[in-house]
Amino acid sequence: MTALSWAGTPHAWMCGSALKERPTTGHILRQEGTPMTLYDSDFYGWTQDQAAALRRLADERPNVGAGIDWAHVAEEIEDMGNDTLEKIEGLVAQIVAHLLRLEHCPDANPRQHWRGEITAWRKTRCAVGRSARPRLWAGSIWPS
Repeated sequence: MTALSWAGTPHAWMCGSALKERPTTGHILRQEGTPMTLYDSDFYGWTQDQAAALRRLADERPNVGAGIDWAHVAEEIEDMGNDTLEKIEGLVAQIVAHLLRLEHCPDANPRQHWRGEITAWRKTRCAVGRSARPRLWAGSIWPS
C-alpha cells in the first residue's frame, strides 16, 4: 500500500527546511540562518492576524491613514491567505488522487507519470502553519 511520506511534522512533506517558497509566486520567503517570522512559518495565520489588526486600527483610530479603505485592504489580505489555502487543498487532493491511482490501477503506462507528479507536488515548498491545519482536513478537500 502506498502511504504519504511524512518527514517530521505534519506539514513537512509540503514544506522545505532550508528555503520556503509560496506556490503562488515562487518567491523565496526565508533563507537559512534568518529568523523565521509568522509570515514565513504560517502565511495563512499571518494574513488573518494582519486583517484583524487593520480592522482594529480602523475602529480604534479612524483618522489614521485617512482616505485608505481599511475594510477592503483587510479583506484583500485575508483573501490572500484563503487563496493560498485553497491552492494547498487542491494540491493535497491531487496527491491523494494520484496515490489512489497508483494503488489501484494495474496499468503500468501512467504510473511513472503519476509518481513524477507526486514527487514534484511534494517538493513544492509552502508555509503551512498551525492555523491552517484544521482547514486542511479531508472534509475541506472533499466536502460532503
